[in-house]
Parts: sequence; structure tokens; C-alpha cells
Amino acid sequence: MAAAAAEILVAARGRLTQMTLNRPKSLNALTLNMVRLMQDELQRFQASSDTDVMVLVGAGEKAFCAGGDVVQVAKSAKGQLEDDKDVLHKSFFAEEYILDHSLATSKKPVVAIVDGITMGGGVGISVHGPYCVATERTLFAMPETAIGLFPDVGGSHFLPRLSPGLGMYLALTGARLKGADVFTAGIASHFVPSSRVEALVDDLAGAATHGDVQTVLGDYHEDPTQTPVFAEHMEEIRRCFDVDALKTCLENLDESDWGRQQLETIHSMCPASVAVTFEQLQRGAALPDLRECLKMEYNMVQHAVAGDDFYNGVSSKLMKGPPVEWSHARVEDVTEADVAAFFKPVTPPLPL
Repeated sequence: MAAAAAEILVAARGRLTQMTLNRPKSLNALTLNMVRLMQDELQRFQASSDTDVMVLVGAGEKAFCAGGDVVQVAKSAKGQLEDDKDVLHKSFFAEEYILDHSLATSKKPVVAIVDGITMGGGVGISVHGPYCVATERTLFAMPETAIGLFPDVGGSHFLPRLSPGLGMYLALTGARLKGADVFTAGIASHFVPSSRVEALVDDLAGAATHGDVQTVLGDYHEDPTQTPVFAEHMEEIRRCFDVDALKTCLENLDESDWGRQQLETIHSMCPASVAVTFEQLQRGAALPDLRECLKMEYNMVQHAVAGDDFYNGVSSKLMKGPPVEWSHARVEDVTEADVAAFFKPVTPPLPL
């Protein structure tokens, strides 16, 4: 098969389709064009009788996918892109979330190999399906609270379903996990050394069913020998983050040296994002499936991009602008009404 486009490369390996995110200089950050190409290719894959398994990989040695290209999205939200006919900030999130759901619910096996940096939008296209392979080079994070956003792309679905408190800890602090930790936390389904990835893909080319894929992945999987970086703090993570109120979380963190380090990190984030993220994960834990979580997050993200925190956060942290001034000085200043406003339904809703 020929390359679908420069940003996405598609190749056949036996009865396997390999789709490569191909923006290595940008750490394979997702553009709207990439999202559309991936959705089109996924639909062709589902309809084809010539291919049984799809593998997702990232080009280069640094990243699977470092997230969405939020700089362009933020500029679009402020009307700073010339000839922005697609209204990027509206189209991007809708089509990205639909792609996340399509990959997660694919009837044919889709295997994401997250060999490198995997954050934000890269998490959305990799962790929701049954097969996500981490390596020792994987670096996972959901760092959205630092830029005035929240852990979207289905974060409200998978994060609350990790060990008690762990998802909230990752969401509020943006903590980074390495590959062994990603597997141990239950975010990745398998762990395979990066030196064996090419051989893994070759063997997956002979797989025809979910059962075949499970067998091949099982043959290559190696249980990590490293102790997870969060393991020694799991009791504190549970005590501080598995709580019903953000106020309780912050108060509990102030009772230990480790907790105060996390508290300092949280206070460096966007205050509104911290409060909204806490509520998001609380609500997500009660929602029945990924679809409903994505629909909720779509409402949230439209309110987020309409405000100033998202643009100011992206401008300061990613566009090297001046120090950010958030809409609230402290997390404690964010009211219940401020948080509730993010969850109001938007029109039109996410077409999912």
C-alpha cells in the first residue's frame, strides 16, 4: 500500500496493516489532518477482506505520540489562524474523540505499540483498546492541567478505573510513568523490550483473530522486574487521592513531605483545571462506558477553549510566552459554579 499522506504512513505486512504516525520532529503530535487520515484508514481496514490486524506505531526513536497539536488549536480558538475554514478548535476535538472511540471499539484487532513518549492525544489513540504494548522507552503522562485543560481523550474513563487514587494522582499532578510502571498500573496490556518490537510486528503479521493476537503478545510479553516508581507511595496516594472532595485531597497532602511535594506541583497547575479535573474523574467513575465519557469531555473542552486559561497556558508553556496568569489565583478560589459551568451541554453535541 502506498503512503496515505506524509503525516500518516500505511504499509502492508502480510495480512497486517501498519499505520505510522509520521511527524517525528514534532514528536508525532496529532494534527486534524492526521486524525482524519487515521479515521479513513481505520474504516478501510474494517471493511477490507485483505487485512486482519492493525498495528499503530510512531516514527522516530523518541515518541509514539506526544499529544495533540494544541498550539494550532489554541491559535484557532483565538482567531489567529489565517483561512481557518474548518474552525480547527471545534473540528479537532470532535474528530479526535470519534477516532479514539473507533479505535477502542474496533471489531478487528488494533495493537498500539507506545515505544516512546505517549501523552495526551497519544494516550487517547492507544490505551482504550484491548492491546497496548509498552516498552522500556515509554514515557506516559496526562499533563493537561499545566496548560489550562484537563485529561481528555477518555481520561475520565480509564483513570478512575486504575488502582484507587492512582488515576486522580496522575491527572492532578501530571506525573510521568515509565514503561514498566505503565504496565504495572494497568494502563498498558503488555510489556515488550523495544529491541523485540520489529520481531513482534512480524509475528503479528501472521495473526488473523483476537485469539492469535493474544497468543503472539503473550509470547513476547515480559513481566517488568523494576519496582514501580509509585509503589512505595501507594498508601499515601490512596489516602490523599481516593477521596470525595478536592479540599480533603489537598488537606491530606499537607501531612507528609511526599504529599507536600505533590501539593506544590498541584498549586503550579491551572487552578480551574485542577478543580474541573477532580470533578471530571468523579463523574467519569459513574459513567457506564468510554462513549459517555467522551461525550461529557466534549462539552467540557468546548467551554475550556472558549475561556482564557487554555490559550494563556499554551501560550506560556508551549509558545514560550510570558508567565501565565490564570483566571483564578488559587485552587481554593474556584467555586462550585465555576466547575459546574464546564459540564453544561453544548450545541451541537458530540456526534458519537
